[in-house]
Amino acid sequence: MMSATPYHRYQQVQIEGADEGALVLMLYDGALRFLEKGHKAMVNKDYHKAYMEIIRVERILNELMSCLNLEAGEIAHNLMRLYEFMEWRLILANKEKDPQGLLEVSKLLGSLRDAWVEAARIEREKKAKKGGKEERTTQPVPAVEEEEGRISLNLSS
Repeated sequence: MMSATPYHRYQQVQIEGADEGALVLMLYDGALRFLEKGHKAMVNKDYHKAYMEIIRVERILNELMSCLNLEAGEIAHNLMRLYEFMEWRLILANKEKDPQGLLEVSKLLGSLRDAWVEAARIEREKKAKKGGKEERTTQPVPAVEEEEGRISLNLSS
């Protein structure tokens, strides 16, 4: 077995020490990075590389879908439908060699990422006001709630 590089060890520590909200953001960041690489490859007509990057994004979307708490309500179901749409759009973009499809998915994921950043910020502020210490739960992704038209994360159980 090959030994891990210092960078890989650092990454592993970051992942293991991250709270649920940070893990979701890491997934979004990874998907956005792979979409950018896939778009560039598709524009350059390197369809195999584009395909490989699209597969990586699809795996991330599948992970996000598998971790959704559908008992959290309508917003979780809407996220599921949005993730399914993005996955369908990636398949179509790959089939038709359409880089525009990758840009569409990137825009959607970027908007979701921004919403999660804001929701995590609000949650941290709430916790700071309460003076409570956040505990890790066994749930891999926090419950998603909608309040006054805004997405919020429930990081506590």
